[in-house]
Amino acid sequence: MNFYLRSIILAILLFTLFFRCSAILAEGVSSTTLPDGMKVIIRESHAINLAAVDIWVKAGSVNETSANSGISHFVEHMTFKATDKYGPGQIDREIEGLGAELNGGASRDWVHFYTTVASEYLPTALEVLADAIMNARFRPEDVEKERQVILDEIARAESNPSQRALHLFSQAAFTVHPYRLPPTGARESISKLSRDDLAAYYNRYYRPENTCVVIVGDVVTSDVLALAQRAFSGFGRAVQGGQPTSPPAEPPLTSARVRRFRSLTDKAYVVLGYHAAPASELREVCALDTILALLGDTYRGRISAALNANGIQFSAAATDFIAQRYPATFSVLVSVSPADVERVVSILLSEFHRLGRHAAPDSELEQAKRLVEGSDLFEQETVSGQARALGLYESVASYDLLLKYAPTVRSISPADIMEVAKKYFAGSNCCVALIEPEQPQK
Repeated sequence: MNFYLRSIILAILLFTLFFRCSAILAEGVSSTTLPDGMKVIIRESHAINLAAVDIWVKAGSVNETSANSGISHFVEHMTFKATDKYGPGQIDREIEGLGAELNGGASRDWVHFYTTVASEYLPTALEVLADAIMNARFRPEDVEKERQVILDEIARAESNPSQRALHLFSQAAFTVHPYRLPPTGARESISKLSRDDLAAYYNRYYRPENTCVVIVGDVVTSDVLALAQRAFSGFGRAVQGGQPTSPPAEPPLTSARVRRFRSLTDKAYVVLGYHAAPASELREVCALDTILALLGDTYRGRISAALNANGIQFSAAATDFIAQRYPATFSVLVSVSPADVERVVSILLSEFHRLGRHAAPDSELEQAKRLVEGSDLFEQETVSGQARALGLYESVASYDLLLKYAPTVRSISPADIMEVAKKYFAGSNCCVALIEPEQPQK
């Protein structure tokens, strides 16, 4: 989970409500696996006349190779363009006619489609989304239009120094695992993917056993389950291209890895990090989330305090860890003068090692845990936030881990922090990406 721009004041205020919200979320969550393998997760929440619909497909960049990098993102763009039932633009108009918006996104482990409507419109919204998920047409003219849209997105990402630095760090941290690939895709592969490539990938991964439908809101569970079964009837596809397979495992780092890159920037970017726990290791994930809060970002935490104490001027400092299906990375990014790069690496290493050698003071640890819990509460204060959280956890591990998340965070002790730090922040597991100006400053 990422702590960019999160307010400590907001977190503390929200903490007083957290226990009640966590208990409410744990109540009334049902999960059903239909005969075709599709999972339906429903939570009744009758406080307001709204229903959130989230559809998650395990079809992210983890399923890609360098040759088809970005195909998951490309297919996500194409999914709501047209079906046999709905012509170009009609799917969006149908949802907008309900007073709602249709959105989607792609990441490493999943693609995600979602909307929130007044509860009485749920049957229509679910029917429209189901038809799009099951029957996308991939019209050649739409493919070419979206190709240009995606290429523009890639160009914007490449022009953002921090995003580029994190992508280069992923390339350094992973040598064989697809987590090294950017979810948006690469310019070279996006330019070459054909309509048939997209359709084949869609047919292989957009299958009921690879899909989870999450509905949260003013609904009756039995009624909604029947709606979902009806909307997605006939979802099964003939197997094309074989069943989805697991990606190659990333070999463990046996010694610290340092990669240097040149970039058109006047500042240097240091990204230092480690391979870390997958989402299924809930206690370790909660400890790592707490460490994120301890280390902090530009405005607070140990990293900024250490940089300031050593007289290092920096324009960005951010910690990053997102629990994913497979072991991903825990990292810190700092933007500094090129002359300070080596000192910054030394400072960051010292802060990581300190976590395993010295117990965090109780007051500092309690504040960090309040930040984590407050952030979790903030993300789940709406029906759409709850649906998103349930679907995300189901896509990377299991939705029931979300229900255990808050009490696990509250139980994290100084010893837990030290144990996780010793396990993951060892020197041999370290990876450093240094992004420096093309022309070193004199």
